[in-house]
Amino acid sequence: MKKYITLITCFLCIFCITSAQDRLIKHSGDTTICCVVEINENIVKYKYPGEEVLNTAYMNAISSIILSSGRVIQGNPTIEIIDETDWAKVILASSADEVKGLELVTEISEKVVSAALGSYANLHDLKEKAIENIKKQAARNQCHVVYITADNSKNGITGTRSWPTANLTANAYRYPGQKFKFINKEQLFEDAVTAQDTAFLCTHLDYAISYYNSTVQLVKLKDSRLIENVKKRNTILYKFMEITQSISNAPEFDMEYIMRLLAKTEKQHNDTRGKPKRK
Repeated sequence: MKKYITLITCFLCIFCITSAQDRLIKHSGDTTICCVVEINENIVKYKYPGEEVLNTAYMNAISSIILSSGRVIQGNPTIEIIDETDWAKVILASSADEVKGLELVTEISEKVVSAALGSYANLHDLKEKAIENIKKQAARNQCHVVYITADNSKNGITGTRSWPTANLTANAYRYPGQKFKFINKEQLFEDAVTAQDTAFLCTHLDYAISYYNSTVQLVKLKDSRLIENVKKRNTILYKFMEITQSISNAPEFDMEYIMRLLAKTEKQHNDTRGKPKRK
């Protein structure tokens, strides 16, 4: 196997002398024209045209590699993290090599004591809960990967009041070029309902609850200028309940309450329009 890899590397080096048409497409959108010399799981080595200096790029930063032959080698895929509801998508890196090339965003510390999960919780369960909380904090920062940098967890001491405690510290990373995006949750919810994206709606039920609550607040203003907006929102909410009626944990909304308030606003508006103007 080593002999095979050596032959591939030698071939790439010879090929680099005569051609430099390979392209590295990065997650940031930048493209590097070069001659690829070596590729492995974590890095790609390459030279710029007319140079002999060997450069290195981490595969975490690479979207794809397009060789001069036309063959495409995929880099490490990115995942979309919108908010805390996507915490399960956050990757827990098992080694420092797995985060090379990523952008460090923040450090997260999390402590969980046995009282949080019950007196009989063991240290393993506490660590799992701490990792879940770390992932949730990372997701709130739209980070894609976390790596545990310190583990100061302690087992409890039998016969004392010293309970098991998970105490973890982690670094949270984003893919290069991925900036924090301010998310319009209401627009995302409306788009998902319109597209009947059940998978998205099932994992973002909190969007629906927030959308309903904001609709109630709007209709309580009794502002005739908001009538059409509230009607549109009602249509979205009715459609949401129709799409998710078979989902056990889907919220149900008191649409009759909104309709009563809306009817009062419309009546008040119509009565005002029907009154003769004072001269």
